[in-house]
Amino acid sequence: MVHRTWPFVGRERLVGDLPARLDAGRHIILNGPAGLGKTRLAQHISDLYAARGLPVHRIVATPGSPLALAPFATLLGAEAAAPSGDAVIAVRRALGRARDALPGPLLVVDDLHLLDDASATVVHQLLAGGSVRLLATQRSGAHTPPAVDRLRQELGVEHVDLPPLGDDQIIAMVEAALKAPLAGHARQLVASSAAGNPMYARELVEGSLAAGALARHGGVFDFDARMVATALLEEVVLARLGDFQGAERTAIEVLALGGRLDAALLERIVGLSALETLERSDVVVATAWRPEPRWAEPRWAEPSGRHTAGGTRSARPEVLVDLAHPLYRELTRARLGNLARMRLYRTLADASVEQAAEADAAGASAQSPALTAAELQSITWQVRGGRSVAPEVLTAAAHRAISTGNSPLAAELALEAAQVSGTTEAALLASWCHSLNGDHATSIELLRAALPREADPWACAAIRLRIAEEHWWTGELAAGQAVLDEAAAEDGPGAALAAAQRSAHAVLAGFPGPAVALSAELIEHDHPWVRFVAVVGYSLGLIFGDDPARGLAVSRALTDSLSGADIPPIGDPAQHHAIQLFGLLQTGAVAQAREVADTAYRSTAASPSVQARAWAAMSLGHAAELAGDLAAAARVLAEADRLWAGVRVWGFAVWCGAALTRVQVMRGDVDEAATTLARTQGYPRPPQMLNGHLLDIAAAWVAHGQGDRAAAVAALRAALSQVQASGSVTNLAETWHEAARLDLLADLIDSTDSTDSTGTWARPVGPLAAARHTFVQARIRGTGDEIGFAATRFEEFGMSLYAAEAASSAATAYRRQGLAKEAAGWEGKAAALSAELGPVSLPLLGARGSSGVLTAREAQIARLAADGLSNRQIAARLVVSERTVENHLYRCFTKLSVTSRDQLAQALAGEPVSS
Repeated sequence: MVHRTWPFVGRERLVGDLPARLDAGRHIILNGPAGLGKTRLAQHISDLYAARGLPVHRIVATPGSPLALAPFATLLGAEAAAPSGDAVIAVRRALGRARDALPGPLLVVDDLHLLDDASATVVHQLLAGGSVRLLATQRSGAHTPPAVDRLRQELGVEHVDLPPLGDDQIIAMVEAALKAPLAGHARQLVASSAAGNPMYARELVEGSLAAGALARHGGVFDFDARMVATALLEEVVLARLGDFQGAERTAIEVLALGGRLDAALLERIVGLSALETLERSDVVVATAWRPEPRWAEPRWAEPSGRHTAGGTRSARPEVLVDLAHPLYRELTRARLGNLARMRLYRTLADASVEQAAEADAAGASAQSPALTAAELQSITWQVRGGRSVAPEVLTAAAHRAISTGNSPLAAELALEAAQVSGTTEAALLASWCHSLNGDHATSIELLRAALPREADPWACAAIRLRIAEEHWWTGELAAGQAVLDEAAAEDGPGAALAAAQRSAHAVLAGFPGPAVALSAELIEHDHPWVRFVAVVGYSLGLIFGDDPARGLAVSRALTDSLSGADIPPIGDPAQHHAIQLFGLLQTGAVAQAREVADTAYRSTAASPSVQARAWAAMSLGHAAELAGDLAAAARVLAEADRLWAGVRVWGFAVWCGAALTRVQVMRGDVDEAATTLARTQGYPRPPQMLNGHLLDIAAAWVAHGQGDRAAAVAALRAALSQVQASGSVTNLAETWHEAARLDLLADLIDSTDSTDSTGTWARPVGPLAAARHTFVQARIRGTGDEIGFAATRFEEFGMSLYAAEAASSAATAYRRQGLAKEAAGWEGKAAALSAELGPVSLPLLGARGSSGVLTAREAQIARLAADGLSNRQIAARLVVSERTVENHLYRCFTKLSVTSRDQLAQALAGEPVSS
């Protein structure tokens, strides 16, 4: 078993404050629930005292010991069993101080509330006599005997309530213990499940690691199964619930399955008295109604369909009741068998139906065509309780679940509707919901079962289109094309849908030109299904062809036209959100793309839909890489890689795995990158696919990082061959740019045929591709002015990493031209940009001019000096000596080939340095 060191975090203020109070003669009792870190904090404080050479003694209260003064047994030795004379005198003698000696030792008492009467009386008298300073811990809400109560009320005793840790502190603690980051979904699960309790977080992580539920993938930890608690955590948490039976136990179990519920609904099931008992025991909490955040708690075992519960259409519940801690829910739920769950779901369903019927009879129910959250919940309980529900109600409930983002619940309800009704409409909905949830095999099975039963041409066309779409999700392009050929062979609307889907297939196979040609006349088609699919092929074809602005605009126009439209779903709407993000990146709007991707990633972190999280992580990963945030890119790309592979969408898994490999090399972790590359190369994939060249580029980065230039060039040549065959201008620009970034342009040109020379490569129209073209051509010619222009364009786009590489290349070119001051100016620009990147290992930045690169500290001091601060002012601001500032500035002047602060400002701004 791996031993992990769990850091002490989040108590810095108390660590600074409590010793001062103790030194002032105060006594401190730390209050808080189990696991909040009371003992850890007390130990930390006592260690500080011991380090100062002050006497520290620790006793631990033990419940139920037959021995009087048992906590003092270690301290008293033989006198513990039969203390001679007065117990206080014996303890004081053991503490090693006379009654009137000052200052007193520190006495640390763990679990003060468990002290026996004799021990509590001794501690009380020690405090009253000034013999010790007390630092104790006590569990909140625990019963305390009278002797302990008197001690707690002694003059000079201060009670300090430990607050829960913040989510960021919990995550920082876990990631420090794991020595690796958590994926976004794992962060949300750990933080929400621990609810600020560090012991809970630790035991959940340790239990999940031991069970294999939490595993490392691509340098990032994520959950492959539901979280698992250790036996210790189960014992601590369930001890709070073990004494409740009857109505109280039913209430706990109902809340474990149903989530936050209307108090009136619960009262109908268990009575108000049981709820009051649980509230007094801090097992449940009752709060006034408020809108509930989507996915406010983790889904471990199965989607719960949790929303505002109970009540009627017309009135929201006045009071909501929930279990006081998320783990009460999850550990209780984990112990419920299938029959117990069915019984409880039926109990909830029957109570909610009765409540709604009474409201209808009283005329309190307003009619609305849309299902309320309470109705969705009631329908879910009926299905899970084995009750019969009409297919049209199930279909409406599935649509309502989709609108909340709960695709697993939608898939469950839609599948029930399809099995009950056997209609094509229900089968299409169920297949779509399963597709959104990443279950493409079930989606195809549902569609193929529905096709022989359908006679309507539009419905048959839609089924075939969906089957083809499911095949290209999993990279089975030939199977998808065969289905489209069937549709095209039939009369009716199938031809238009098949043509639209063929355009999507073409671009996903890496052929943007044919994709645009196939879909150009279909993007304005009357039927929204045709438009939806056609725009996938058309927009991607333009973005990866050479008109990203047009591709972005067409995709936006489609999503605007479908907003609020009442039409059956036909494809994953996240496709167009991703298309638009890639359009933004190719037009150079990196900041906007990053903001959009960040928002999507945060909003889906707790979503039960694997595919929704995969889309968001992939989008953010690519935006973060282009923005130069390699740490964030590595974390979310690893998450996206794992998620896409988990749902067997191999094309996107290859895309993300290849990008992750490149990022890992750029961060200096070549060994991890080689592991990622080997795993990604093992994914099933068609011979030709959109962005398949990225896998060859990733191999080039790994080979270069391992010192094998020949293998790197061969991989780049393979990538170049693939993109030239596809006709993708965007990917051609990227491939040549990657060759330039690896400083392998000359090698690649020498290894290719004359017909493949970059001299025949026309300047692209797309802004990012054009900047890449400028950089590559300028690097070939070795002209500093042109390289500097490319650096400026990259910086304008918000691509700090590319800009830093180009600035460094400009400096190198100027030095070769004998223009030292111009070179120094670009050195300054490269230094300033590099300081924003964090640790990187990049060939162009590692091969800069002989003057060297400014360190982060040198760049900081240089900027302050350029802003007009004196050496003394800089020293005061950075809390260093003036001599340190002078030494750093001397090195800055030498590296940048400048002799004055005015020239320093020009060099850092990337401007030509005036003499």
